[in-house]
Amino acid sequence: MTSEYTPRGTLKGSKGPISAITFTKDVDLVFIGSDDGHVRIYSVKDLAVIQVLHDKAWGKITALSYVWAEPPVGDKDESLCVGNIRGSVALIPRTQTSWFSQKALRAYDTFPFNDSVAVQAYDPMNKRLALASHGGTIKLYSVATTGGFTSGLTTGIPTQYHIVDLTELWTIRSTADAIPIGLKFFGGGNQSIILHKIETGEMSCLDAQTSDQLWQKHMGCAM
Repeated sequence: MTSEYTPRGTLKGSKGPISAITFTKDVDLVFIGSDDGHVRIYSVKDLAVIQVLHDKAWGKITALSYVWAEPPVGDKDESLCVGNIRGSVALIPRTQTSWFSQKALRAYDTFPFNDSVAVQAYDPMNKRLALASHGGTIKLYSVATTGGFTSGLTTGIPTQYHIVDLTELWTIRSTADAIPIGLKFFGGGNQSIILHKIETGEMSCLDAQTSDQLWQKHMGCAM
């Protein structure tokens, strides 16, 4: 069985190497983060840039995750999580008009300065965010929405948006043996996390509740 892929077009605008890509849950928007420190948001329908996100504190963008609840608990209870080279993440809520409000941005220093966010994964069933740093530290957070309020934003038009909070659940300190390259929730109820490391070819399975290692395997070669 073969699959055929047809190019839709080119997403233009990035001024540096592309480092992270993700989609909204309904695949109407695609987010592209690059080394130029910007996240560009494109319409999947016509490939046009509809918004650009940037913060001087970010530096290079290293990871992106789209955050939502499953099943949905609100009309726009959705956010973008931006990981960066300086070891922090920013949660930016989506407004009812489909824009993302940096006025409601929450930044979290998840790792020491310059221990960059290497990979991240989101669990919509349980509203949890897993992060792994370049240095090998792994953390799990719960994600909570603290309600909405109204602001004029930059347009002067009243717009409702929400604030997103992170609460740390557990941490696995770095063993400094290899750089994490992949992170994913899986299994029944998303109760397991699989972690891949780049130099060693190591693949580990963690219990998402306790952080205990359930098993470990090594691939035939490094990834």
